Amino acid sequence: RDLHYPLRRQRQMCIRDRYQRRVRGSVLMAEAVSYIPYSGPLSVASFPFLSVVVLGVGLFLLTWFFAYELTSTGTSAQPTQRNLFKELSLALAASVFLGWGTLFLLLWCGIYV
Repeated sequence: RDLHYPLRRQRQMCIRDRYQRRVRGSVLMAEAVSYIPYSGPLSVASFPFLSVVVLGVGLFLLTWFFAYELTSTGTSAQPTQRNLFKELSLALAASVFLGWGTLFLLLWCGIYV
């Protein structure tokens, strides 16, 4: 029996598409093998050291910020002058170091963000 023409044409196209996908897939695999894998600018072995050092600096700056805030309030009898630039610079530096330290800590644990 002869299939109806549109059905036969559809089957021929499916066979042709399947063959082209196989050929394209093998070419893409051959190209993928020739690529050099990406390696980051920092070694994975340096993540523990970086996380401990950067988090340590961040915690030191955070402690300094809190100590400055607590000691700069003064008393009602003797108010002290607060320095806004010092407050903002300490807070910014502490947050940057704690942020990068947290990133290195996550990378050290194997959580790649």
